[in-house]
Amino acid sequence: MQAFFFVLLMFAGFVAYWLRCRHRFSYGILEIIAAVGLMIIAVFHPEAGHLSLGNGSVFGEVLSSALSFIASVYLMVRGLDNMDNDLPLSWRSRWDRLFPKPAAKPSVQSADQSAAI
Repeated sequence: MQAFFFVLLMFAGFVAYWLRCRHRFSYGILEIIAAVGLMIIAVFHPEAGHLSLGNGSVFGEVLSSALSFIASVYLMVRGLDNMDNDLPLSWRSRWDRLFPKPAAKPSVQSADQSAAI
């Protein structure tokens, strides 16, 4: 049964990558939903030690909470990045005000071309 779930998860990974490649904004929304779910688990876990390493130690509980926080924040950033890469034009001005980007750095190639002139 474990092999079946492993293969199923591998398939799900490929399907998710396909979705990400073709519909980044929608995939980003799914990542945001997953991140919020992980945040809820990390902050409002239903029972003590639900993600612990099995020995019920304080270290295991702290570690599992820390990993949940890190994973949820990382997933949130990935989701926002994917949404940004395929953002509908009608959202762009508000998005850029909320998440301003630094000015683009000149590329190495353009610096080389300037030096050659």
